[in-house]
Amino acid sequence: MCLTEPATEVIEVMETIEVRSSSFEEQGFIPVRHTRDDENVSPAIEWIGVPAEAAELLLVCEDPDARGGAVLHWLVTGISAHAPGVAENSTPLDGREWLNDFGEAAMNQRRRLSSPRWSGPRRSPLVPARSASTLVAAT
Repeated sequence: MCLTEPATEVIEVMETIEVRSSSFEEQGFIPVRHTRDDENVSPAIEWIGVPAEAAELLLVCEDPDARGGAVLHWLVTGISAHAPGVAENSTPLDGREWLNDFGEAAMNQRRRLSSPRWSGPRRSPLVPARSASTLVAAT
């Protein structure tokens, strides 16, 4: 659903859209390159099985293990239903990025350059970070 337009109907199908990343293994730990302690670049994400009737996609990347509850790392709406995914450190085709749970923390402080509103976790020597990505198709 695009947050700038009137509400659209979410496609109710039993099919599952497969979402995966070449940047790390499924349910695996996020490499330091994608954390706020390093380059803080968004991971490559690809998807398969988008319903033919989909008009657009919504991508949600969050950390299900964060202290205090899930933390939103990346929210992108209005993604082209024809996009096969998104390359590392890029914005999905036609996508609009929204503030994550870190707000201005998406700014890469080391290089003083704004990254594409992805803001990875801080590395912790005690708790390795995981990411869960969800893709929603809307008509």
